[in-house]
Formats: sequence, C-alpha cells, structure tokens
Amino acid sequence: MHKLLLVLVLSGVLGQNNPDLSEDNIAVFDFEDYDAEYLDFQKLSDKFFDPPMSSRPGTFWCWLNGDVTKASITKDLEEMKAKGISRAEIWDVAAVYNPEDEYGIGPQFLGDDSVQMIKHALSEGKRLGMRIGMVGSSGWNAGGSWVAPEWASKALYFSNFELKGPQTFSGELPFPELPDHSPKDASGKPVFYKEVAVLAIPENMDRKIEQLDDIIILNKQFDGKVLNWEVPKGNWAIVRFICSNTGQTLIVPSPESSGLFIDFLDPEATKRHLGYILNRLGITLKNAKESGLSYIEFDSMELDRATPWTNAMDSIFHSHHGFDILPFLPVFSGWEIPGGNDNFLYKFNKTVSDQLIFSHYTTGRDFLAQYGMELVAEAGGPGPPIWNTCPVDAIKALGNVSIPRGEFWIRHRNMFLIKEVASASHTYGLGLVDAESFTTWRRWKDAPHDLKKYVDRAFCEGLNTVTIHTFANTRPEHGFPGRTYHAGIDINPGTTWWKQARPFMDYLSRCSYLLTQGLFVADVAYYYGDKAPNFFPEFHDVPEKPGLDGLNPGYDFDIINTDVLLNRMQVQNNRIVLPDGMSYTLLVLPDREDIPDKVVERVENMIQSGAKVLIQGSKLAEKMEGNILTGISIDDALAKLSIPKDFTSESGLFDYIHRKIGKTDLYFVRNKTDKWVTDYCSFRVNRAKPELWDPVKAGQYKIRNVQNVNKITRFPLQLAPHGSCFI
Repeated sequence: MHKLLLVLVLSGVLGQNNPDLSEDNIAVFDFEDYDAEYLDFQKLSDKFFDPPMSSRPGTFWCWLNGDVTKASITKDLEEMKAKGISRAEIWDVAAVYNPEDEYGIGPQFLGDDSVQMIKHALSEGKRLGMRIGMVGSSGWNAGGSWVAPEWASKALYFSNFELKGPQTFSGELPFPELPDHSPKDASGKPVFYKEVAVLAIPENMDRKIEQLDDIIILNKQFDGKVLNWEVPKGNWAIVRFICSNTGQTLIVPSPESSGLFIDFLDPEATKRHLGYILNRLGITLKNAKESGLSYIEFDSMELDRATPWTNAMDSIFHSHHGFDILPFLPVFSGWEIPGGNDNFLYKFNKTVSDQLIFSHYTTGRDFLAQYGMELVAEAGGPGPPIWNTCPVDAIKALGNVSIPRGEFWIRHRNMFLIKEVASASHTYGLGLVDAESFTTWRRWKDAPHDLKKYVDRAFCEGLNTVTIHTFANTRPEHGFPGRTYHAGIDINPGTTWWKQARPFMDYLSRCSYLLTQGLFVADVAYYYGDKAPNFFPEFHDVPEKPGLDGLNPGYDFDIINTDVLLNRMQVQNNRIVLPDGMSYTLLVLPDREDIPDKVVERVENMIQSGAKVLIQGSKLAEKMEGNILTGISIDDALAKLSIPKDFTSESGLFDYIHRKIGKTDLYFVRNKTDKWVTDYCSFRVNRAKPELWDPVKAGQYKIRNVQNVNKITRFPLQLAPHGSCFI
C-alpha cells in the first residue's frame, strides 16, 4: 500500500516565520514501496527544480516595421535563452508610434530579404534549442499582399429596385454598393464579384412577407446585367444580391506588407495561405522537421461588420439544414419573413460559425500537422463588447486548433480571456492553455512584482502556458529603453529589470510545468447553449475570476458546448467522462431557449446510464425523462449528492485550482489581496500528508498542524500580499 501524498507549493509564504512549516528540505519521499509511482513523483520533483524547456515562457517577438538585422536576431535569442525564455514567435508588425522616424522601414513580409531574416532566426533557434513560431501574417489576421480578391474575405451585398406590373421589363439592375476599400478595377467595378440571387417581393408598407411562395426567384431571367421579366400585376421590390470582397486588410502590418484578409469560410483559402508561407520559407513535407519552424499563429478574429458569405454559401447552408437559402435572403435587406427572422438567423449564424471553424481552424490545424507543425490560435474572441463581429462558438473554435490561446490585459477593459480557453482545452483533450500575457497600454511601469498577481489569477483560471506580449527587437543604437510595441508589456534588454528577469521566468516555468501535469479537477460541466456566436462569459467584462450563478467558488467547473456533449461525453460509474480522462460529478443545463432536441435526447440517455443532471429550466424539466435534479441551485445539487467543496479558506480571500496527477493532488492557491493573510484552508483530500513547494525559491517543505477529518485535510496557511501557492 502507498500512503497518499498531497503536495503544497507556496510562494511568498516563507517571508515571515511560519510555525506550521518545517524548513527541512524534503529529499526522501514518504512512500512505503520504491516503485514506479515513486519514480514518477521523483521526476515531478526534479523537473520542479529545473523545469523543462517546454514549460518555459515564450514571447511575441516583434519585428517592428520588419526592421531587423541578423546580428539583432541572434542577440535577441541569446538574451531570451539566458533569461529562461524558450520560445520566440516572430511577429512582423507596424511601429504604430514612430516619432521622428526612429524606427526604420524593413522589407516586405516574406519578400526575399524578409525570408532571409526569418531563415536566420530559424537557424539560430535550432542552435540554441529554442522553439520558433510565427504569426501567420504581418500584423494580424491571416492574409497578405499575395491574397487575390478571388480568395479574399467576402460578404453579401444587395441593391434595391422597384417595378410595377403588369409590364414587359428589360433593363439593367443597380449594382450593390460596396465598401470603399473593396478592390475595384479602373471602371470602379469590383475586381471580384459573384451573382447570388435576384428576388422579386410583393411590396407592402411594413416590409413583411406573407408567404415565402410569394417570392419569385429571377436568376434565370437575369444575365448579370439585364433583367428580362414579364412583370405580374402589382408593385414589386426587386433585390439583387451579390457576393464580393469586404476589402478588409491586415491590422497594423509593417509599412510594406499590407494585404487582404483571406476568405475565412473557404478551406482552400486557408490551405493556399499557409502553403504560400511555407513555400516562401522553402519548407516542404520532406524537410519540415529540420526547418526550425514549430508552429504558426492566427490571432483574434476582428472582422469588419458585414454579412459573412463565400462562393459556396448556398450549398454549404443546404448541406447543414436541407433547404434552399435563397428565399430567405430578404432577411438581410430588411424584410421580415413569415414567423419572424429569428429562426432563420439562428440557423445562418450557426452555419457561419461551423463553416469558419472548419475552413480556418480545423483545416489550418490539419494542414500544418502534415508538416509536423502546430496551429496556435486566439480562436475564442473575446466577444462583445470587445469584439462584436467574431462569429464563432468559441469553445468549438478553440477545440479545433492544436494549442488554444486566450489573452489577459493589465488594467484595460477588464479583458481576461482564460476560463473559456481552459474549458475548451480540457473538454477537447488538448492539454495546453496558452495566453497572450500581460498585454497593456502602460509603458515601462510594471515589474515582476506587479505582473505576478495577474498571471497568478490566470493560473487559477487554467493557464499553463505563458506567451509574453511582447519582446520587441531593439538594437544598441536605439538607446534605452529602445524600441517597443505600442500595446505590450516591455520585456526585452531595454527594460530596467532585464538583468534580474531570470527568477521571474523560473517562477513562471515552475508554475507552468506543474499545471500541465495530470488532469484538471472540476465537479460541474456547464452547458452554455447552442447559439452562435457564443462566448463565456457572454458579455466580456471580467474584473474578477468568472463563475456560475449559484456555484460557490469552492467548486470548479468547465464550460461545454453541443459538440462535446453529443460526441465526447460518456457515463461511467455514475460520472460524466471524456475520452482523455476528464470527469465531472454533475451536468448542468441552464434555463435557456437554445437547447436543441438532440441535446435533450442525449442527456436523457446519459441520465438512464447514471449521470447526475441539474435542469434549471422548469419547462425543460417538466418534459425531461429520467431522474433529474431541478428547482435548486448548483450548490444545493452538489450538497444533495454529498459532494463537499474542493477547497475553502475561512476568509474567502484565497483562490485556487486543483489538478490530479495519478494519486497525487496538486493545488495552486493565491492570495487575492495586497495584504498578508493567514487563514485555515480545507482541501477535499483524505488522509493527506501535505508538503509545501515554493516555486520562487524551489524549496520543498513539510507542513505541520494538519487535521484530517471527514475526508478533508485542513491546516493554516499564510500568504504574502498577492502570494501564491501550489497545494
């Protein structure tokens, strides 16, 4: 038999005398048998002292205006490596603020000179044993000067014309108005457009269509310029719909590198775009492993307002829903169809979300996988009010990339997108939870002590991979503090604390390493509906760690979507389980309208197999078959199932996350305040012998005064201001 072992890692706890800790460094582990489990734990301990390169932070590596030299590339990478940064993400980007032209103008991204610089970076990365990635464009999002209008971003546009019948009409129809920046030829016509439909609608004052059969589709009577039609009696609204380019271009590209966004709804556009990048770098299926390029990154989906469209949208919609989209197009020109527009718009928005996820994220991931590379993507928003045009089911989008990435900002619009990303990683079995970290408008104001409280919150929400935003390339001739990106924390050799940066990088590395081990522990799987777009939280304003109504913060949870519930969840021994080992005690279906019949049927089957389900909507509860919980809070449901809180502190001033590594329970705990706090903490672990591991000093300590009562381990814990701990 083995003794259960609970590991506590605490930073900031040893700053004062703490009688509940023994400062004897633990070198001999308390197992009765010297076996594989001991060796696994010894490996965990060894890598805590010296985290592997894979756990060390990476950074957005800004090549401002594309202006770099081989010498500055080498110096940057050597400086990163010396300070404990293991991964650099090449980002060709504009120097937005460029007083007196201090920033030079470099070559066009992926032009011949740019390619030579990138190849040098890849070579130096291999020499130093560092991973090199690259943002998949200059600036963001995916696109470039090589993107032709035929495979660039598209939308649906329309024009109106009135006819009165009866008459024989032969005449031109007005061309729809397009955005000013949509690519046009010398005559002012779009370089690319495709006719979608010409519809005749009986006119009425309130713009309501009485029956869809009243709409006449005139595609056969229109040759692309002239409509020839025997007009029936009455007043008719003629609406011409076309698909053409939005004209949206890259956001803050370097000066020589602007270009169109690709068509995110066309999988061939994604493959063509990624293929162009790899081809320019000379990377083939045969030499990809030796190229030095580990991954490509797609940044947040920040689209212009438009009705998303692509060449094959009519057939895509039909394949999803089994009916023709053309009679429903008047919805986009201000008409109301019978029964209202909501049901059609729901289906259309779901189609756009699913198609974008497949075309851009799934296709991009699979394309790069052929080359042994990964797709990293900020695929999950944030949603409104930050970005109102990202059209996806965020959990599904994040679940369809290799490494999902969120972001957290310092003192800006309460942007903190981690919990959603962690849920996607957990429920799709991806392992890593990455984030664009420490983004800010504050210049040279925040040192590691200030940054730590933000990253510790992110760790408690599920972060386990840090990508610093940003490390800007700079050179000695630029002086101090040198060049920096306009919206990123300043971490490079120009920063005053750079020479002292290694301990902070080691801290991030130890935390990241431990938080990638084992599996996240959560009691609740919370279904967030079937609409698109969909985000968690739905309204992005998160000054504190996001939670669920009716759930005490002493429990934790994952957000799940329809795809996970239908295709990945099973029931074993009355627990809800996923293929990769995650499991939950309770499934919660909230009180909302967007719960489709197929979800209800699947949940009923899960209930029959022993799943515990809380139905929060009274109407759904009335028709749901099986033994359910309803009419109570999530807390009450867990209490009824005899599930105690996973972690509590008497004051409520501590936050946590819990992972299970074999038979070892590991908690990370943080002090949310700027004051010293001593508090009794309870952990849902039976007969544990806890230890304290300090990720700042790499110390390991036994904990005294431990109480084990009713399968709960309890002891006092002291944390420094914004101190943090693994338990």
